[in-house]
Amino acid sequence: MSFPGAVAQSSNTTNGEASSSARLDTRVPLVNDKKFTIAIICALKLELDAVINLLEHNPRTVPHVGKEYGYLSATLAGHDVLLVKPPEYGIVNSALVMQDIHAQFGKIELTLLVGVCGGVPQPLNDGEHVSEPIFLGDVIISNSVVGYMHAARFGPQGPELRTATPCRVSAKLQQILGYLGTDHFMKELSLSSKVAMEQYFGDKKYLCPGEEEDLAFGSAYHHIHRNGCPAGLCSASPPRFCEAARMASCTALGCDTQHARRRQPYASRPQLIHVGTYASGDAVMRNPVLRDSLAQQYRVLAFDMEGSGVLQLNASCLVIKSVSDYDDSHKHKAWQNYAAACAASTARVFVECFYSQFCNP
Repeated sequence: MSFPGAVAQSSNTTNGEASSSARLDTRVPLVNDKKFTIAIICALKLELDAVINLLEHNPRTVPHVGKEYGYLSATLAGHDVLLVKPPEYGIVNSALVMQDIHAQFGKIELTLLVGVCGGVPQPLNDGEHVSEPIFLGDVIISNSVVGYMHAARFGPQGPELRTATPCRVSAKLQQILGYLGTDHFMKELSLSSKVAMEQYFGDKKYLCPGEEEDLAFGSAYHHIHRNGCPAGLCSASPPRFCEAARMASCTALGCDTQHARRRQPYASRPQLIHVGTYASGDAVMRNPVLRDSLAQQYRVLAFDMEGSGVLQLNASCLVIKSVSDYDDSHKHKAWQNYAAACAASTARVFVECFYSQFCNP
């Protein structure tokens, strides 16, 4: 097996031209629904924009007998793919879309959830299981997903969560991920993904925010008003984080970067691709104590809100998302577009190389 040295540039985009604004292409012949073997689900518009940038041609609508959802057809890395953005993000909506895909497109063999996620800055390191630190822009590929309910309470041992049994991906995907986890293939996947990222050159919204903007604050250091809270919440014990603080930047609130882990220079620590467990919840994770509790119990690397909704219905599914924040109260959106591009690039290379080699000989 070998990876291409470069990824061909899509015909619908040139450097300096954003294909995210591309119109539906009605000139492309309609692909027979029975030929769709890959589905890509993007929960957010910005995630779908990033995927569209890597297509061979502009997407077009897919007529089908279903009445609940609309789909797009496209070609990615030579494969006829089905694209869908659920009406809303979250576990329930992703599960409903997955059910409809099964009902309408019976030949789907691989489903990819592509987009952005929250990362655990320092995953479990217990001697037996040692994980690399995670930084913004890193890509996490799922080998399992654990669902949890966000309505947590604190017991004698700390936060208590209602969790589901982790769902593992299919045996075929487990085998592929086993090969991908070797040093040789992980290096090739990383290099080819960087080549695929060149598709975004010229579009300023996909620029990397920079290593100085990658700050992972300690779990006990909160994103709160430090000189008086208009709502009187930030000074409570424990802090309750008022809405004004949630919407404010770290600079505006005076968050002290001395309490944050800084990223190493890119020259010594570029973006990495990790394989591991996602935690998938019913609400946005903003609590680093809960984050770290799940990370320790289930060896979680990242959090999203769609993975368990899909994987419980379809084991032939991978979550391929890139870290845009650290799931704490300092969460912001500055990294989302760049992270979406990182995830889409990795997903393209995975389809072009691993899926093509193992599942579509």
